[in-house]
Amino acid sequence: MSRFVFLGVALALLVGGGSPAAAAPKTRPVVVDVDAYGADPTGRRDSTPAVVAALRHAKRVDRDRPVRIVFSKGTYQIYPERAETRELYVSNTVGADQR
Repeated sequence: MSRFVFLGVALALLVGGGSPAAAAPKTRPVVVDVDAYGADPTGRRDSTPAVVAALRHAKRVDRDRPVRIVFSKGTYQIYPERAETRELYVSNTVGADQR
């Protein structure tokens, strides 16, 4: 390795913070509080719609930042008949068809 290439690498490391891990910014997570969407921590009301709304919001948040979904201390009633349903296909094989 020539001196110029080595010097260029050394300058890049100094300017970039020393290593790729050091160059990656420490981002704070976006906090999504389910209570802000109407969830009831007392357990008196159904919190399903509020939790669904909070999860939908969390899904739309900037993908470069982590998301933290927060439930305050309490009891949340989440009824399955009001929750979203999704079909899940499980297979023990891997193939071209991902369905």
